[in-house]
Amino acid sequence: MLSEQEIQQICRKYDIVCPICGVSNTFNRLKRDIFRATETEGDGHPIKWRWAKSGFDSVDPKTFFFGTCKNCSFTGELEDAEFRTASRNPDLFKAKFNQGELLQLVNRTTTGKGVAQDLGRRVKEDHGVGGLIAQFHLGIYTQCLLTRIVPGNIARFYLRLAWLYRDKESFYASDDFQALGDEFVHFKEWWDKDLPLNDDFPEKPGIALSEAEALFFARVYFERNFETLRQANQVDELRLQYLLAEIGFRLYELTSSREDYTKASAFFSSTMQRSLDVINDKTVVGGMVNRAREMLEVCGERGRQLRALRDSKDGESKAGKKVKKSKAKKTLKRGEKKVAEKADERAAGDSPPKKKKKKKKKADLVAESASREEMPQADLDGIMRKTALLEEELEVLKERHKTVEEDNLKWR
Repeated sequence: MLSEQEIQQICRKYDIVCPICGVSNTFNRLKRDIFRATETEGDGHPIKWRWAKSGFDSVDPKTFFFGTCKNCSFTGELEDAEFRTASRNPDLFKAKFNQGELLQLVNRTTTGKGVAQDLGRRVKEDHGVGGLIAQFHLGIYTQCLLTRIVPGNIARFYLRLAWLYRDKESFYASDDFQALGDEFVHFKEWWDKDLPLNDDFPEKPGIALSEAEALFFARVYFERNFETLRQANQVDELRLQYLLAEIGFRLYELTSSREDYTKASAFFSSTMQRSLDVINDKTVVGGMVNRAREMLEVCGERGRQLRALRDSKDGESKAGKKVKKSKAKKTLKRGEKKVAEKADERAAGDSPPKKKKKKKKKADLVAESASREEMPQADLDGIMRKTALLEEELEVLKERHKTVEEDNLKWR
């Protein structure tokens, strides 16, 4: 967990009054350009990144994505200027929401019951990945309180929740996600009970306890977003189609579902067709045509990779069936052989020889010792952050010393 000094190296502090219950909160928002993704996957997930400050490589930027009210658990995106400035005109901000649901949200602060209060307690008490998963669900729940939902926002929040699960090895290798999933199951009952009904839901939002579940909801709401596009330009339309194709690709990797393959393949094909339309449109010139050509090439390659993945999965499935049959035959033969061997042993009166324990090679012992001595990235980052703080303090002391020396010279 970062100290307050370390947080202030990468964040700006905001004091925001909750527009729903009026309680003042302090949130930390990442400074502009403090973090930059240098390489991303097809769905936008950063796989390589660079911090402007050293010592933060083990810190997940998604930690600073939301701000949650400590009283009523209303949650907003910290990059959303409307949320940050909502307290200037709270009535105008609240007008977009279901007033009855907002009233219940505030009333439940006294009873302590309800999914928002349960998830809010998890956010306050768990400063690790469990609290972050709870906060993402609170962000989704808050969006569901709007009179007219914004499918794009719900989709983005589910997508980042999927990235959170995918980033297990990068940021949360020591966390037990299986145990966390078991703990979060009890939230589902309150979630289903408290989530307001809305005819605009293409699918009722739910608690997502895995990357595949989060991606499923992300795709559903991005599809609704695509269906309701009105004034989007051609670039945005192409990007959204491509994103839906990539989400489908990743889902097929995880689930091997024929439906996921079909949807991914269809979106790659439709994106390619839309790119060709832009390229052949004589009224479109300049950078848009170049971007359409790039998109056409990328989608063609990704479509080939998707088909190769399907063939690989189909091949594994067929091979698996053959292996099962051959294993069954081998097991049967081994069983018959063992029965015969035991009969021979009883006849000869000999006992089976004991298996000798294999001694570990010296190289293996050295490798094990080296792996134990390796310093975890989080510990290394902590040392670098403390070093940076000490260097800053040293510079301050040097300045003070210089000022004192100058004052002494004046008095001499």
